[in-house]
Amino acid sequence: MDSKPKRDYKDLPSQVVPDCTPEAAMTAYFLSKYEQRLSKNKPEWDSPPFLPAIQLVASCRDLEVAKKKLGDKLYEMKERRNQMDKRWEELREKEQWLRESFVHFNKSVQENKEKREKAEKKIQEEKIVQEQQEKEIVELQAKIGNFLQIKRTLEVHVTKHRIYEDYMKSVLAETNEFATVTDILNRFETLTAARKKLTEQQTRDLATLENTHNSVVRLRETTSQIILGLSNRLAGLQSHYDLTKAEALHWETALSNITNSVAEVRLGIDQVKTTCWNLYQQTCHRQNRPVEVMEGNVEQQLMYIKCTIQELGKIVHIARQHTSKQEASNVATCTTNPK
Repeated sequence: MDSKPKRDYKDLPSQVVPDCTPEAAMTAYFLSKYEQRLSKNKPEWDSPPFLPAIQLVASCRDLEVAKKKLGDKLYEMKERRNQMDKRWEELREKEQWLRESFVHFNKSVQENKEKREKAEKKIQEEKIVQEQQEKEIVELQAKIGNFLQIKRTLEVHVTKHRIYEDYMKSVLAETNEFATVTDILNRFETLTAARKKLTEQQTRDLATLENTHNSVVRLRETTSQIILGLSNRLAGLQSHYDLTKAEALHWETALSNITNSVAEVRLGIDQVKTTCWNLYQQTCHRQNRPVEVMEGNVEQQLMYIKCTIQELGKIVHIARQHTSKQEASNVATCTTNPK
């Protein structure tokens, strides 16, 4: 078995690739392999007994057959793989071409769209310009008609006023003051302007005079109102002065009364102070005590007099009690010792 020459897969004849998808080919291949592997149970009497050597030879033969089939399938798969790669490459190139074609087509469509929009916009603008020019033509025709009408009207006026021109020429022929008709018209315009100026000046003077008169009248009215207001204010001030004077007299009288009352109160206070001082001196003299309090310290004098009076009151109370007891004892003695 080892002496058999090995076959090179490159020397094998090329096989025709069926016209189907790779997925369908792989599905058919696996189905065929699955059917080959299915075990076929044969009756025992139909199958001859095999020895191990025979089984080994059969196994080697099957192995060679399997290797051959595997090589064929690998070659077939390689060819299919190459064809698939080639197809994928063609598809990629076609896809790239389609992409570029789509981009180019899209760009062309966009450019055509922009050109069409520009053309439509230009057409619209030209239509607008045309309509505007037509309107201008109509307006110009109307203006021309108006100008022609004005021309005819002016011609009628010139014809109608030609007699005045003839009259001015006759005046110019009879007088030597003016050289041309234009001088006469200029003189007339000058006189008219001077008359207008004098009229305006007179109007301004009259307006100024009227304004001055109105100002004087308003000033008189204002002055009269001011004088009347001042008179009313003077009367009010006079009445207020009278009231204030009467009130001042009242308060002066009240102040005089208060002053007299204060003087009387002060006199009474001085008398009370003098009395307190004399009473304090007499009290000190009766008690044989020196005069210690100043003459102006009335409060201390009164306190001293108060204390003295309280002491005298206590003494009088004690004396009365003693007198009452003495009288009671005398009455009792008289009762026990009758004559």
